[in-house]
Amino acid sequence: MSGSLGISANEDTVESVLSRNYRYTVPDYQRQYSWGEEQWRALWEDLQALRDGDTHFLGSIVVIERSSGLNELDRLEVVDGQQRMATMLTMLAVMRQKYLDEGESGQADAIRNEYLFEQDLDQQEYQNLTLSRYDNDSFSAILNCNFGQVDNETLNEALEFFGSRIHGLDLDETDVLRKRLLSSVTLVSIECTEEQSAFRLFETLNERGLELSSVDLMKNHIFSIAAQDDDVDYEAVKQSWQTTVDNTVPHLNKPSRFFRH
Repeated sequence: MSGSLGISANEDTVESVLSRNYRYTVPDYQRQYSWGEEQWRALWEDLQALRDGDTHFLGSIVVIERSSGLNELDRLEVVDGQQRMATMLTMLAVMRQKYLDEGESGQADAIRNEYLFEQDLDQQEYQNLTLSRYDNDSFSAILNCNFGQVDNETLNEALEFFGSRIHGLDLDETDVLRKRLLSSVTLVSIECTEEQSAFRLFETLNERGLELSSVDLMKNHIFSIAAQDDDVDYEAVKQSWQTTVDNTVPHLNKPSRFFRH
């Protein structure tokens, strides 16, 4: 699908989405990882219910392509979908540790090299998905299976949720789970050529029932207007938003209340 808004969309398996020759990045102005047990449990139960030949549609991811120069992998900046991607990669990291514990180093290495990390032509390694600076230290520890170094409470809870279930599986059951996640779960991957298209799409998805916080919608509205007006310094708007986030989120129990007011 394509159109005048500079948008293209394709339905892909999780394996295809994670195997592109790009690195996904979540900008600092995006909200932090926020999925909880309700979402984790729904994903787990959907995977368990899949049978041979079935597929499960997980949702969409919206990205903007960013060139990184000759010597680095280009980036796909994640406008929407980081929750799904971070959760799936967390599951794969737990599976990798399961294989390591069972002496299956070949399968563990395949997960790490094909899905958790990407390399450029100079063999420089990158996380397949890099979260915002508020989450990424803990997420990096998850991808490297350094689970004892995960100090982000929400990511640690996700790790414990999937860890308790995956480590209770035998190897055959783990193989089945891995194949279901990679080959039977699909996503609509939507690529936008510019911010304006991405933000307009983001609002459309919300109008169709996707639950987003008031802060997400406020940020999207501000950035959308800034992207449309050539007289506005878009980078300055992003920096101002980031400064506001830096000065509120770490210090308030309910930062969304501040933004609403």
